[in-house]
Amino acid sequence: MKNLRRLVVITATHLTILSSLFSQPAMELTCTPGNGSITIEMEAIACLLVAPINISWSGPVSGEMTIDNIPDSIMHTEVIAGLEVGSYAITVTTGNQCSSSCGTTVIQGAGCQLGIKDADLSLPTCYGANNGRITLEVVNAEGSVTFLWNDGNTEGPQRTGLAAGAYSVTVTDQDSCQAVGSYTLYPDDGGVFPFVIAQYPDSSFALPRTGGFEMGTDGGELPLSAHITSAALGYDKTINNISNIEFSVGELAAGDYTVVIKDAAGCDGATTVNIGYKREIPPGLFIVEFSEDITPAEYFEEISKLETQNARLLKKCRCGKDGINYVQLWETLDLLTSGESSTTKTRPDTSGLSQSLLIKDKESTTGRTPCEGQATSTVAQSVNVAIIDSGLDLRSPQRPNGHSQLTDMYWTNNRTSNGGSEKGCPNNDYEGYDFVVQDGEVIDSIGHGTHLAGIFKNNMPENVNYKLMNLKVCSHDTLYSNSIFDLVCAIHYAVDSGAQVINLSLGYTSSIPSVPLYNALKRAEKADIPVVVSAGNDSLDLDTLTKNLRWPIYFKNNHGNGEFKKLCNMLVITSIDDAGLRRDSYANYGDTLVDIATTGNFRSTFSYFNASGTYIRDTTMSFKGTSQAAAYASSVIGAIKAHLPSISVSRLFNEIRLTAKPVAGLKNTVAMGGVLNPAGLFTQFNTPININAGIANTNTMKLQPKWPAEQRPVPGATVNGLLFNSGKQTTFKNVLLVVTADFTDSGGVKEVYRKYYCATDMIDWTLPNPIPSNVRQYFVNVYVNNAFMSPAMPLTPE
Repeated sequence: MKNLRRLVVITATHLTILSSLFSQPAMELTCTPGNGSITIEMEAIACLLVAPINISWSGPVSGEMTIDNIPDSIMHTEVIAGLEVGSYAITVTTGNQCSSSCGTTVIQGAGCQLGIKDADLSLPTCYGANNGRITLEVVNAEGSVTFLWNDGNTEGPQRTGLAAGAYSVTVTDQDSCQAVGSYTLYPDDGGVFPFVIAQYPDSSFALPRTGGFEMGTDGGELPLSAHITSAALGYDKTINNISNIEFSVGELAAGDYTVVIKDAAGCDGATTVNIGYKREIPPGLFIVEFSEDITPAEYFEEISKLETQNARLLKKCRCGKDGINYVQLWETLDLLTSGESSTTKTRPDTSGLSQSLLIKDKESTTGRTPCEGQATSTVAQSVNVAIIDSGLDLRSPQRPNGHSQLTDMYWTNNRTSNGGSEKGCPNNDYEGYDFVVQDGEVIDSIGHGTHLAGIFKNNMPENVNYKLMNLKVCSHDTLYSNSIFDLVCAIHYAVDSGAQVINLSLGYTSSIPSVPLYNALKRAEKADIPVVVSAGNDSLDLDTLTKNLRWPIYFKNNHGNGEFKKLCNMLVITSIDDAGLRRDSYANYGDTLVDIATTGNFRSTFSYFNASGTYIRDTTMSFKGTSQAAAYASSVIGAIKAHLPSISVSRLFNEIRLTAKPVAGLKNTVAMGGVLNPAGLFTQFNTPININAGIANTNTMKLQPKWPAEQRPVPGATVNGLLFNSGKQTTFKNVLLVVTADFTDSGGVKEVYRKYYCATDMIDWTLPNPIPSNVRQYFVNVYVNNAFMSPAMPLTPE
């Protein structure tokens, strides 16, 4: 059996070889055109050349010939003469029935001597370069000569400006004689090969951006041009006439860029550059938090353990009794790092467009009945708003040279000497604190925070005083890399210093949450402080991201195994376009994580002092962004908190949702489905409102007395409306009566009477006497918690 298997295998192998042998052609033909002729070279391959051999051809001239004498059975050559110009197909058949075919083109007739003797090729320097050249030496031409290239060009005998590729030319003289040449230009070894020398991260929130890079190129003919693009950022810029093989590009936002460098010869080369954010904790740094119930002995024991691990304390904050600092930043190479990073940016508007929405007090609310605890004071009430940002250029006793428009807005802790009573508390923090450099002198080195402060100033009602807590965490300073820690410290400081609203027009990206930041925000939630957060300007659906999440926004979700319960004190703001129809194209969105939209286009105060000594002050600029939108929302919330300081975050956010103006273009992009409605909020909060929970949709109203259809209302009579729920007369809270009239001569229905009830089971209205002759009909409308109680009741006068 084994021998049989071996025989089968061998036989199969032999069959394969024979099959391969018989698949070869019988003979190989080479057909070469001449002047009115074709030379045929025959070479035996699978069978010998045996006479007689028949040669047939078809084309402009057809014919055949028979060769009876074959001196060599392996090689033989024959010439077909007397042919006209054109394409021919030739078939050769031997006496032993082997056959083969070939084809060629006769380009000139008998007697033509035109030819291309030589061609000088100059190669392009690289792929993409157009500096190749072909120079032809044409001989034996009769009269003038024309050139026709395969790309339609008619230059000759020299062709210039060529890129790498295949070229063919047909040369024709006045006797219609032709010569053909084919040439291939390969790129030379030259070219442009860019490389990145250095990259600089973006640590700015507004103009000018601080990101950039230095780049060079191996090879290339000066001058150069550089085309820098970023599709994600909408960036497209070309720099021409670069006179050095090394150059730099600045004022770039963080992101990915493609750089294409082209030299004077047309050679180009491309590379990519990533500009990061200078807001990440570098390797070796980590944040330590101590619980509030730690004893001094336990605290100093833990500090000693860290020091024995070759750790060094860099920063500390949130001071407590007995010299305890609950939050600390340490440096070591022996412990793990958090690896957190941050990205934040705004969209400045350089077109000069601006929009400043001024918050106005609601006009007289005649007819309203004051409720218990109503805030009706027209005396200005103060509210502490912590703006955690790049610093605010406020004019104050500590900063008499601050922005002239930002007067009387500074918060102060009312201390007159250094330091608190506890070791480690900030020094000189009379009006705020710079957590970057740990100093009470706060200077805006970017301009972002000052721009936000102006939004508060320009939108401050007459009976509100914003006291802006000046807390700096963003800077061009090298210590800016510690900004996540600084942000944590600033939030704790705001909570401990009596902030009633916290504005965070910033954020950072990371795939994992920061425990210290969560804990700081959790303290704000426990203190019932609303935290207003900008959605960011990356044009992203935040609900769909699975990595590089934007914090602190993602703390609105649960994370981990119960470690991070979602926070409910954050209101996330995106921006709507100037037409008020849809979100701005750059603005982040999310049907779950982003709450509401408002305008983000403001002309506001702007000043900054940077490291190079440039101080811009007392000016205004127009910027667009979710940062500005968040600041505007904070100003609205601050105005409410000024007069209702004890209002809960849950109630405040619920009223924002109820009074939001629906916008069709915001559907499925923000959780509340519309835009912030300041006028509606101020109307709603003119008195504190205790909202009834779970009001049924069976609410009805009945007019008393109820006139039969054949009767008419009596001038001067009082109309009573009884309020019912589930068939029973019921007392409702937050009831609004609005009477409208349909006028015959003014083309429409207009409001003629309004009255507000804190709590009632009946509304009343006295008809005018006399009833105006141009009133066609009255309608009685009743609202409970901003919702219609029932269809409007018509009253028709005589």
